[in-house]
Amino acid sequence: YHWPMEGDALPQKVFDRHNTLKGCQIINYRTDEAMKWLLLVGISAQQQRVVGAMQLFSVDRNVSQPIEGHAAAFVPFKMDGNKNPSNIFAFSVRNQTGGKLHIIEVGSAPEGNTGFPKKTVDVFFPPEAPNDFPVAMQASKEHGLIYMITKYGYIHLYDIETGTCIYMNGYPEIRFS
Repeated sequence: YHWPMEGDALPQKVFDRHNTLKGCQIINYRTDEAMKWLLLVGISAQQQRVVGAMQLFSVDRNVSQPIEGHAAAFVPFKMDGNKNPSNIFAFSVRNQTGGKLHIIEVGSAPEGNTGFPKKTVDVFFPPEAPNDFPVAMQASKEHGLIYMITKYGYIHLYDIETGTCIYMNGYPEIRFS
């Protein structure tokens, strides 16, 4: 639901929750700047680990896509040589095979732009944190960075254009719930 804050407007249903989020604790809801792409994020305990489930919804197409993931962010990002920013969607997941960060362009590339090349990079999780997983993600259009925080207090910074991890450090005394 979206609920305008002006006047006496009532909540408006935008989309139905996807069945892959059944039984999940909803932990986040995100939109892109134009509110054309919406994201619902949930987690659930399965087989001794925390599983992330996301629902990416296109307002223009009125269609949802289920995605395995724990944390995500939208950010307008202008690549060198492009006239306009691309609408970037970054999301991270940790599953049995390891951690990944995906950086993709959602929707069509703006007219005159070269499409943003999809990036998929490994996310390092130290052996001493076998049950760690991403809990929050923010992105900076000013600096071209993705900031990711994990449950066990690790901070990761990634360059949007290349997907390169430029900083990672752990603060094990900090646990996020």
